[in-house]
Amino acid sequence: MTRHSTPAIDLTDTHVVITGGSRGIGRALADCLAVRGARLSLIGRDKETLDRAAADTGALPIVADLADMSDVERILPAARAANGPVTVLVNNAAVNIPGPLATCGRANLRDRLTTNLLAPLELTRDALQDMLAHKRGSIVNISSLIGDMAVRNVIPYAASKSALGLATRALRRELKGTGVTAQLVVFGAVDTQMYNEDTFIDPIAGQSAARLGKISPQSPVSAAHAITKFLGTGKEVLVVPRVVHPVHGLRFLPTRLADLLLIGIPRSVP
Repeated sequence: MTRHSTPAIDLTDTHVVITGGSRGIGRALADCLAVRGARLSLIGRDKETLDRAAADTGALPIVADLADMSDVERILPAARAANGPVTVLVNNAAVNIPGPLATCGRANLRDRLTTNLLAPLELTRDALQDMLAHKRGSIVNISSLIGDMAVRNVIPYAASKSALGLATRALRRELKGTGVTAQLVVFGAVDTQMYNEDTFIDPIAGQSAARLGKISPQSPVSAAHAITKFLGTGKEVLVVPRVVHPVHGLRFLPTRLADLLLIGIPRSVP
């Protein structure tokens, strides 16, 4: 029998939009929420993979590239037309191509920042129109410990995740008393395609993860259960797994102390 987390809110007849919903954490989260009676809109780039996820969960598939703002602008109108006003938006999709900033092409830099930061903010702005009108809802932004650390060779990814975390905390303050909340989920290593590709492509990313995490990556299913429990609790931040809480606190350390933890990791790929 499959184990499912018990959410803190009744998701029956709610509309949940999940970006990056065709694989990894997003796909596992769709499974968790579908059995709770939520109407789902899943966003992804690969039509074949997305269609399979939608068929398995009864979701609406919306093929879109979050690096293309014209695609981003049509996502929620399409989702609303099929599933009604948005109750929960999960900004889960992200891209990362490790390497030194000096070797990052202009188009790649722009695409990463758009996908990881600008698209979530635009979707949030749009979804809030529904949530504020109905005085309920949640913006759930998925981040990474990399956003808390000055780790070399992942600057666009780290910068976008750090900014998304700050935006989430600020938005929570803006929304106080409205019935709508903003929540941040910060993950350590999760066994997704992006994690495995990053570690394989860039040895520095792998060494940094090994040094700072000291744990095996958790499964997307485990990550999805954690998000499901977190939904609607009213809590501001969820750091998963608990053993990486000290790493999450790195952002509060003076730069020199944080640098000491990274001693022995090369500055760039040979």
